[in-house]
Amino acid sequence: WVTNNDLILTSDAKQLWTFHLARWQKDNSSDLCWVTTIANHPQPVSQTVLDNLSHSQHRPLLIHVGLQLLLIHSSTKKHWNFCKADRELYSTATHWNESRCIPIEEPHQHFQRAIFKAASVSIPRGCRPVFTPCLNEECKALLEEYEASGDPVIAYHLIESLDYARLSHLEENNKKLNFTHYRQKCWSLIRQLRGAQKSTVQAQSAVSPNAVASHLLQMAKGTPTSRQVKCETSDGSTAAKRQPRGIQGIRAQLGVMQRNILPEFLKHLRPKAKIWLITFYTKIMQEKKIPVVLHQANVIAIPKPGKDTNRTASYCPVSLLSVCFKLLECLILQRINLVLENSIIVDQSVATLGSQNSLTFPPRQKILDSHGQQMQLLEKMSERTCSVLSPSLFNVYINDLPVTKSHKFIYADDICLRTQGHTFNDVECVLNKDKETMVEYLTRWLLQQCVTKTVSSVFHLHSAKANQELNIYFKGGRIKHNPSVYLGVTLDRSLIYHEHLNMTAAKVSTQNNLLSKLAVGVQGLRHST
Repeated sequence: WVTNNDLILTSDAKQLWTFHLARWQKDNSSDLCWVTTIANHPQPVSQTVLDNLSHSQHRPLLIHVGLQLLLIHSSTKKHWNFCKADRELYSTATHWNESRCIPIEEPHQHFQRAIFKAASVSIPRGCRPVFTPCLNEECKALLEEYEASGDPVIAYHLIESLDYARLSHLEENNKKLNFTHYRQKCWSLIRQLRGAQKSTVQAQSAVSPNAVASHLLQMAKGTPTSRQVKCETSDGSTAAKRQPRGIQGIRAQLGVMQRNILPEFLKHLRPKAKIWLITFYTKIMQEKKIPVVLHQANVIAIPKPGKDTNRTASYCPVSLLSVCFKLLECLILQRINLVLENSIIVDQSVATLGSQNSLTFPPRQKILDSHGQQMQLLEKMSERTCSVLSPSLFNVYINDLPVTKSHKFIYADDICLRTQGHTFNDVECVLNKDKETMVEYLTRWLLQQCVTKTVSSVFHLHSAKANQELNIYFKGGRIKHNPSVYLGVTLDRSLIYHEHLNMTAAKVSTQNNLLSKLAVGVQGLRHST
């Protein structure tokens, strides 16, 4: 019957099933879509399965007959297209002569104006509000011919050519993907292969930006103190001759504030522009005054997962600082790092540059450097959106932690107390005493402790006490027990990783099901492989 009537069944494995059996929670497709052919080519048809109707087990099926190209609606905000930038022209435009040297009196504004002027003549800037991905010149010619004639055969060739272009683009991207170096792109591709999933619409929060800002200011208040600090300055003659090396290593994904210099602008500066930057930073250090422009930042409040969005404490602030200010922080950190390495206590897992006895998350460029080259100036600027110098200053602030019987492991603002004993009572006595010592120290130095995030874990091989938990009290309440998770691995009581292996097997099974659906009907692919 199908052959005699020249019909073709259209189906999309990525779409939802058209019938949902509520009693057994199963789905199936009882509605089929048959398409007639014209000149042995099927008509261009696209179908979309909508969400469930209320009080019904059927899902509506929306069928569109005719040529329909995929349109992507992007933001209307203009962006710099660095892929088509004329880097030689930009480097020439930033090679200022002595007569055109930027004055130091109003440094940052003139520097920013000169950078934007050089970028405007060498880097394209614009946006594409609506576009079709992978629409090459051949597809554009077929589209114009189809709009003029309306021939369905041309429409078929247009769709076939567009599918081939998308397939070639996908294969090219797959060859470049690497789970070791580019995990974010790989997982993004896997999420796209799972099908078009509609993002959930988040409810509008009742918390205003002013309320979040007031909460941040209230948390930052403390007793002001003044100390006399011995300071030594130099004339800056030597520093002005030094040029920041490794400027190619700056991260393009670095988060910066709006209407500011982007990291890509500093990657192709000429030597005179680099010398001007060093002179500018030297003057800041001599005058001991940082310009207000470098202090400005855009603060984004991101809701914490699983928290009540109607509370101001449930938002995590992310500051987008200036790239020039981060570069200044890197220079300061480079100078004080030699002193910090010899002064910071061993308990701290400090992310210091060149440290060999600490848990660190160094910049990705250093990890991937197979030649073991020395990490240079702008390569030390990691992908953080916050301050570069703040973690090191915090480590200096808590460098006088009290001595405890239990061992301390510190990373950033997370403190872990670890001890061992023959009985649960021995462990509880040591931890409770050391906990009181740490609370007294943190309270004296205006550091707040988070009760809800404080948890305890115990590891032993006594099966008879498998469900026993530690009795440790903090601020009038008992600390809850929670299995530890380290680098994505859940540590259970006996360290056999049974729970973690089950979770990993479930994730692998999900990905195998996805690959099985993609392999259906493709010659040469088997579900077992």
